[in-house]
Amino acid sequence: MSTIEQRLNSVIAYKTKAYGRFSVLENDTGVGSDTWKACWHGRQRATSQMIEQVARFWPQYAFWVATGITDPDRGHVAPPTSEVFFPIIRGKEIIEATDYFKYLIKLDNEEGTDEDKKIRTLERETAFASIENAIGENKALSTINKPIENLEEAARKDLYELFIDQDFKDKLKVRNKIEAKVQAEFIKWADNIKVHIKIVSAIMNIPGIPKRFKKSVVEKYADSAKDDK
Repeated sequence: MSTIEQRLNSVIAYKTKAYGRFSVLENDTGVGSDTWKACWHGRQRATSQMIEQVARFWPQYAFWVATGITDPDRGHVAPPTSEVFFPIIRGKEIIEATDYFKYLIKLDNEEGTDEDKKIRTLERETAFASIENAIGENKALSTINKPIENLEEAARKDLYELFIDQDFKDKLKVRNKIEAKVQAEFIKWADNIKVHIKIVSAIMNIPGIPKRFKKSVVEKYADSAKDDK
């Protein structure tokens, strides 16, 4: 099992150039270059600010940095150059998922002026009012609340603003489509492994056949399965 400092440094090593690395990190994050350097060389633990900055700059690696595990078919991966151990799978970055993470971070970072906030509030209230006028207040609230009750976010009118954001909707749609494909391929791969194990086990358990011959058959079967991919 790796430490959070090792994982943090793994992301930094993969995503930054060696020359001027710590100065760039200081400029981008506000955390001093000496602090980054000390963590890099194992002289101090990673601070919460360092972890947060790396996670928000490269959100596709945030889950792995924090926990040491990945969830590849949901876009939470480890850098391809990172050292991982059983049962962790590095995974391949899903660009669409990373784009979705970064868009939400962008929205979260946008404080905006009071005037911007007033405009967003007006847009949200106008959109809700149009639904309310068409189907009534109770049904309007039900329309918004029911789909997110399972997320324990009922009565969050501010979330309506998010779901009338066309960029957000487009990114979410594309992400879900790609992730569904990745999940299907992963399940197929896992099922194929189960089938291969059963076949190999059946071959090795055939009575009355020399073990050397069985191994030869298994090797030929493995080569055949590889060619079929």
